[in-house]
Amino acid sequence: MNGYYLKQITDSKVDGDSVHDSKEQVLGIGPGLVYHVSANDHVFFNVYWETAAENRPEGSRLNLRYVHHF
Repeated sequence: MNGYYLKQITDSKVDGDSVHDSKEQVLGIGPGLVYHVSANDHVFFNVYWETAAENRPEGSRLNLRYVHHF
């Protein structure tokens, strides 16, 4: 199980002017998997279902990440 929480702390800006009530917020929760290819190579796969969204779309997110340690 893994997740993330995003809360924007300042308003977004357009042409240098703040846009009132534009702060985003979202909570994503879901399962994750890591595969250790070798001591220096790792593959991560995560699925998140987003909820509690404000000022942004809500949905599902798939992440695939490869990490190599030098």
